[in-house]
Amino acid sequence: MYYAGIDPEGHQIPVARTDAERRRQHDLLVGAKPGSGAGRRGRKR
Repeated sequence: MYYAGIDPEGHQIPVARTDAERRRQHDLLVGAKPGSGAGRRGRKR
């Protein structure tokens, strides 16, 4: 269902496809820690 982006009845459902969309979705569901850069991942430069 999530891979195809449609439910069993044939209606489209929103699916996070890119890394940026998945990161935003994760931060919304889990919550970003204060001062963590809210969505910035990886090495600090």
